[in-house]
Amino acid sequence: MPNMKIYVDHSIWEGKAGPLARSLPVLKSMMCDTLGVPIKAAHVIIIQTIGADNQPLVSAEVQTFASEQRSKQLLDDLSDTIRDHLTKTCETVAVSRIQTISSDSSHVAR
Repeated sequence: MPNMKIYVDHSIWEGKAGPLARSLPVLKSMMCDTLGVPIKAAHVIIIQTIGADNQPLVSAEVQTFASEQRSKQLLDDLSDTIRDHLTKTCETVAVSRIQTISSDSSHVAR
């Protein structure tokens, strides 16, 4: 189950939350198609933040389980695509990172 959290600084929240919210289905499809998971298995959220000066105003973090089908190159390309989409949508430089989680070392409470 991949999760994407998009952090948006409060200083641009009012003007960017709407366009970003409208782009969530595109981001979710992009992530799920690339990772090979059903849409219903993913979560994508936007979080308003207050951050330190001199850092990007928009950042995305994706967490997903590791898989042999998810090469470093595939994940790097997905991260670049997410970053570019957020940069265009929010009209500011965005950053993105993807973290893989080993199913052997993680515990999911149900």
